[in-house]
Amino acid sequence: MAQEATPDPRDILTEIGKDPGLIARGSTTFETPVEIMTEFLTPNDKFFVRSNGPVSIDIDPAEWRLSVTGLVDTPLELSLDDLKAMETKTITAFLECSGNSRGRFGSDPAEVDGTKWGNGAIGNAEWTGVSVADVLAQAGVQAGAVDVVSQGGDFDEMQRGLPLEVALNGDVMLVWQMNGQDVPKPNGGPVRLLVPGWGGIASTKWVVGLEVIDRPFDGHFNT
Repeated sequence: MAQEATPDPRDILTEIGKDPGLIARGSTTFETPVEIMTEFLTPNDKFFVRSNGPVSIDIDPAEWRLSVTGLVDTPLELSLDDLKAMETKTITAFLECSGNSRGRFGSDPAEVDGTKWGNGAIGNAEWTGVSVADVLAQAGVQAGAVDVVSQGGDFDEMQRGLPLEVALNGDVMLVWQMNGQDVPKPNGGPVRLLVPGWGGIASTKWVVGLEVIDRPFDGHFNT
């Protein structure tokens, strides 16, 4: 039986609209070579990709919905148009994978688990969207709330908890534009969470839900 040919990473990158010069660190993860980081804002096609599931999933922006549930007075289901009708803001912030530069660790006494990044799992961009605080204000957060759990649209286990006081920081946002363009699908479009100053894992891609809970979240991607 003939073996299937291993896909060329450059073909994958071209297919998902990325610069074919990005460095493959697995089938769903691509690093920006440091030598092409020559601009203050990282161009979208050169921005690194870190996915715990598929490289990219296809969510029609017109069909995308965000559910806001849990300890809230009024559960919400918001469309992209609903978000765009709210007060929008634009900030500049970098994203960095928590494991950036992991490949620089040696293997003695043991090899470090995880993606063997060089120094290129980082990018800086201009983001446009709405503050999570405004969305939660619309829902009405109830007494006893502790964490806000974001749900990624790629797979059920892609959940990440954020302390309520962090989620209420005005710069924690639901964003749909990156450098003045739609957020690319590989980077979480049509809408992703942006949590400046926290490891990239906190900025859930393809976000489809926010659940307010009464305890610190203990799911896999927190613990």
